[in-house]
Amino acid sequence: MNIPRIIRSNPTSDLVGMALAIMSVPFRLGNKTKNAVVIFPGMGEENRIKNGLELWVCLLGEDSAFPMLLIAGINRNEKTFEKLDLELLRNKYLLRLGPIKTNLHTEINSSNTKEQAEWLRDKVKELKITSLVLCASYYHILRAYLTVLKTFNKDGLRIHIIPYPTKAPPETISPEVAKPQWELMPGEVKRILKYQKLGDVATEKELREYLDWFWKTMP
Repeated sequence: MNIPRIIRSNPTSDLVGMALAIMSVPFRLGNKTKNAVVIFPGMGEENRIKNGLELWVCLLGEDSAFPMLLIAGINRNEKTFEKLDLELLRNKYLLRLGPIKTNLHTEINSSNTKEQAEWLRDKVKELKITSLVLCASYYHILRAYLTVLKTFNKDGLRIHIIPYPTKAPPETISPEVAKPQWELMPGEVKRILKYQKLGDVATEKELREYLDWFWKTMP
């Protein structure tokens, strides 16, 4: 028996569609370099930070108007918490800033993704950022993106947001829980559905409206 191409959607199919639609967002905005690279760290997952820093360094060589680097905070209650200040970035992650030091902005502490998104919203307004690359773990990128979008929508803020999931095999261990990152995805699904009801995560309708705007206004 053939399955019809058009059938009634459900929460699971909505989330799959949202993930696929987000990942279809082009990394290149014409010939324009993104204004900022944003890292959402946490869970002791160093590859979130390393991948974001590598991307930022790469983009530095593409545009004389150096893109900014924004690193959101980490929950102090996590066992793997580390203070992501300039000293740690220099010593542990070998970050060399030189004359572009003023382009770095860090939050240090943030209880959850919603607080990270609120800090980012304030920085986007303060620094007049018009486009950004959002770096988060591949299992977390959907919720991170939807949380940022919802937070921006509440404030009437609309900019181009490009997803950048970290590069990691599915069996990569998340240090905070000592489990493969792949096994964290079911929890992400539950969180998305719960936080949508609370009004903290964008819905399918909100995402579709945003992506329609994104494609129409893409430089």
